[in-house]
Amino acid sequence: MVLVALIGVGSTAQSQTPDVTYHVEVPTIEEIGDQVSAIHRITTEYSLFASFGFAICNDPGELLPIDIDPGSSLPSASQIFFYDTYIEPGGAGVACILDGVGAVTIPTGVGQHITTVQYQIIGGTPGESAAINYCEVVDGQVSYLNWLYFEGATLLPEQLLGYPRFKRGDGNADGEVDIADVVFGLSGLFTGGPLGNCRDALDANDDGTVNIADPIYTVMYLFIPGSPPPPPPFTFCGDDQTPDPVDCEQSAPQC
Repeated sequence: MVLVALIGVGSTAQSQTPDVTYHVEVPTIEEIGDQVSAIHRITTEYSLFASFGFAICNDPGELLPIDIDPGSSLPSASQIFFYDTYIEPGGAGVACILDGVGAVTIPTGVGQHITTVQYQIIGGTPGESAAINYCEVVDGQVSYLNWLYFEGATLLPEQLLGYPRFKRGDGNADGEVDIADVVFGLSGLFTGGPLGNCRDALDANDDGTVNIADPIYTVMYLFIPGSPPPPPPFTFCGDDQTPDPVDCEQSAPQC
């Protein structure tokens, strides 16, 4: 099929490139018969690229892939030259070519949504993470490579399971959002104190920057009735669903 031929361009790939990262948000096993999703995102500094592809394998005793949907960060259908998917009991793959070479692209930045794979739960332990991972062979038959085509070269993105988890506003990562987080943020901004390993947690108002507006936002939430709480993830730990330049290097200890 055409998809297999397209994936084959990976055979001339360059070495793994840290400037491009694939992330998959691993679903949790729920009740048998329920449907869950694995959301795939890309983080890249490249402002122009022409195509991408990936494969994701799963335990066929846990999940059955049933559908693949284009992500919200892709351009409109009229700007996609080619979009093809492949589904087997043990995995799924996608190849996408945007219309024109460099004329249409996916936005740069953290966590751009490129694809969602839908699964039906057929087994496994409820409450545990599903066994899925990026792969190069699905069901021992179809060869894939995870790739991104840029300026005549095929790059191999870094492949990660999920994103670091945190609670927005909990800058000092002690599990609570309180005045100590305000002090921590002010110290990091103005007196040379540490900013921690997760600037996303310090971005209390989720505007994509860490500045004086964030401790002010937290103070208002804590002490002025009716003020809005920090945007998700809050009040529970989660990953950042907002593509922006602020990132999180590792999960908070409480998450």
